[in-house]
Amino acid sequence: MTPQARSAPHRVQAVSVWRRLVIFATVFGLGVLILRQAHFAGQRDAPPRFSASDLLDEHALAELGFQADRRGDRARASRLIGLAGRWSWRDPRVQSWLLQRAVEAGDWTGAMAHADALLRTDPEGALRPAVFRLLDVIAADDTSRPALIERLRSAPWWRESWLADLAGAAGSPGGSVTPDLARAVVIGLGSGERPLSAAEYQPYLDMRLARGDYAQAERDWRLLAHHRDADALLRDPTFQTLGESDPFAWRGVSGVGASIEAETTVDGGRALRVDYDGASSPVLTGQLLVLPPGRYSFVWRERILGPPRIVWRLRCLGPAPRVLAQGSPIDDQSWRVRRLAFEPTKDCPAQELELVPQPGERRDQVTAWFAGLTLSRRS
Repeated sequence: MTPQARSAPHRVQAVSVWRRLVIFATVFGLGVLILRQAHFAGQRDAPPRFSASDLLDEHALAELGFQADRRGDRARASRLIGLAGRWSWRDPRVQSWLLQRAVEAGDWTGAMAHADALLRTDPEGALRPAVFRLLDVIAADDTSRPALIERLRSAPWWRESWLADLAGAAGSPGGSVTPDLARAVVIGLGSGERPLSAAEYQPYLDMRLARGDYAQAERDWRLLAHHRDADALLRDPTFQTLGESDPFAWRGVSGVGASIEAETTVDGGRALRVDYDGASSPVLTGQLLVLPPGRYSFVWRERILGPPRIVWRLRCLGPAPRVLAQGSPIDDQSWRVRRLAFEPTKDCPAQELELVPQPGERRDQVTAWFAGLTLSRRS
């Protein structure tokens, strides 16, 4: 066995110990924050003695447990505070103490239950940054992550907020949360009885796209979105999902001076209708593509009433942004078949297919229809 192989278990153990220390430090800081809040609220002042009836009150039980903990009687403290926690999960001091004990014991299922209780009793969000930091560290460890995933499968109200926070941390260079760690959590929640909604997984995809990880973002979107045409070169050619926030769906209009809608044509098909004032500069619609290098053909039918001031354009994203192809306006008000040929190269990892205006000097109403969209490889 090589020296590197012999040292590998020690490196793994060192990483695990480091993460455990970070968890301990985070829980300790959370406890200090809660106690400080309790002190200002007057919750630390407790009567020195309790009557028998007080034992039926979870707050009195908790205070007895805290007194036992201060005396060093950990077993008695665990019994009393644990009973108080089972009777009511609304006391943040109790939940913080039980969270710390669960972490010390390596009881990640219990730790997640108490972290969940803390977040549920914190409507103003004072504890949220500290608890979210703890969840980040729990997610980073292969041993504790399954308990986190299992708790998140029940879709607690804070799931969307924490996933957005996790994606933001993964997008920050030099942080402890990596994009692959965020992926492990998001993909782990992509199935089950309550899979992630588009609003929940979109921050992760946005983080990947901002980093230029277009191919990885598309692969993960296919796993998460469960669209029937997720594997197609061009998705939703009949504009069924027009205006959704999904990064790989057709976008809605951005800006003023135009409106778009999908409508049924006389032959029973579907077409995109665009009403444009002829002079403004809105972004009409577009779809993000992730096509490998090769030769492609984009074909569609169009009819434009008024000045021909709307064209399709294919734009390259990535290290060498440029226009790959752009249609030319034709002054013909009948339905016509149009075509664009383009060829992305290796320095063009993603493309934007977009419908763009060509503003004139004065306003002239333009109404256009686009239908029969197809995208295919050329030999």
